[in-house]
Amino acid sequence: MTSVTTCAGKNLPLTKVLSKSFTTTAPPPGSPTISTIRGDVGATGSLIWLEGAGFAATPAQHRITFEGPGGSRVDAPVRNVIGNHLSCLVPLDAVSGPVRLEVGGKVSNDYEFKVRFHPDVFISFPTFPAGGAASPQIVLAQEQWELRIGSVKLTSDQGAFTAAALAKDQPAGTVSEYSAYGTMSSWPFYYRGQETDGARRHVFDYSGGSVQIHASANSSGHGVTFEVSKTGGFDLNGSTLILAFDKAIMAVPGAKGTAVTFDVEVKSVQWMFDAGNLMTVRFQSTRTTE
Repeated sequence: MTSVTTCAGKNLPLTKVLSKSFTTTAPPPGSPTISTIRGDVGATGSLIWLEGAGFAATPAQHRITFEGPGGSRVDAPVRNVIGNHLSCLVPLDAVSGPVRLEVGGKVSNDYEFKVRFHPDVFISFPTFPAGGAASPQIVLAQEQWELRIGSVKLTSDQGAFTAAALAKDQPAGTVSEYSAYGTMSSWPFYYRGQETDGARRHVFDYSGGSVQIHASANSSGHGVTFEVSKTGGFDLNGSTLILAFDKAIMAVPGAKGTAVTFDVEVKSVQWMFDAGNLMTVRFQSTRTTE
C-alpha cells in the first residue's frame, strides 16, 4: 500500500508571535526625581524619607503632595533635606496613591505610596463647664484601612477623674455605630468598678468584655487618661464609632477660658504576626473651659 499525502503542511500547528511594548514618560529635564521612599507602606502622621535627585538646599524650597480624598492633592510638611534625602510627615488625610515633589515649579515623577493605617480619633464634650464635671465622647473612625485600630489612648494635661456618678455594673454610657451605608445602631456600655492593683484604672466594657474602656488619673496628679481597646481590633471600614458617657466623669478646671490639651495615640493591630507592622498615629486637640 502506498500512502500519498496531499496539501502537505495543511494541518501543522500555526506559530503566532505576540509583541508588547511599554512606554514610560520621564519628568522634563531639570525636574526632580523620586527613586525611593523609605517607609513606603505606612501610617498617616509618620516620618518618611524620599531619595532621588534634583533636590534644593532648604526644606522651604520643596513642595511634597500626597493623594487625598476624591483625587485631591494634600501637602506634606517638609522636615529636612540632606543631600539627596528629603524627609516629610505623611498628611493625616492622605490616602494611597502617588507622591509628587515640586522644586522651583518643576514636578517630579509619581511614586506610589500606600497608606495602610488611616485612623481619625478625637474626644469631645457636649459641655465643658469651668469648675464642673463633663461627659466625654470618644470618636473612632477610619475611612480606609488595611490595619485595624487596635487601641486608643487619650491623655489630658489638666482636669481630674471623678467616679461620684458611677455605680458598679450599671450603664455608664452609649455606644453608637454609624455605618458607611447610612445605618445606625446603639447599645449601652457598663461600669465594672476599679482595678485593685496596678494603675487602679476604672473599667468600662461592652460586647461581652471584648471592648474595654479604662479611665484613670495621671500619675502626675494632673489630668485624666482614657484608654480604649478591642480584642482583634475595631473593624470600622468606613464606619464611625462614638463612645458617649452619660455620666459626668471628668472634673473640669475651675478657671473659665482654660485651654485643656488632649494628646491622642492610636495604635494598629499587629498585622500578620509581624511586630514591624505595628503602627502608631498621634493627634492633639484642645478644649477650652466655658
